[in-house]
Amino acid sequence: MQNLSLNKVNLLFLISMILVISLGSLLQSLSLPIGLLITEVVLIFLPAWYLLKREKINISQSIKFHKTRNSILLVSFLLGMGAWMLDSMIEIFAVQITGYQIPTIPGMVPTNVLQAGLIFLGLAVAAP
Repeated sequence: MQNLSLNKVNLLFLISMILVISLGSLLQSLSLPIGLLITEVVLIFLPAWYLLKREKINISQSIKFHKTRNSILLVSFLLGMGAWMLDSMIEIFAVQITGYQIPTIPGMVPTNVLQAGLIFLGLAVAAP
């Protein structure tokens, strides 16, 4: 399998980030859902796809997914829980210092297990 040089990958990253910061932020400020979709597809995916096609790299071989070891999944879960606890402590500390608490929108907090599960799937499984 043919690989890209580090310089080409770094150039792709630079171009993508410039596009995301300039055009992506403008598009997302106009309409968040549509702007986010255009940013991800047009400004991130298409330049990468174009580079792979131009360099004649087999796309299906280069982006093949591999099974993750259970030990990596466990460590990732534990690190995520630790980050969540640290974030919660920082939030409590910030509320104590400032006295400001972010108001919750009605319906934002799950009221049953099904809603909590759907939120978990959306944030933890589908997002990455």
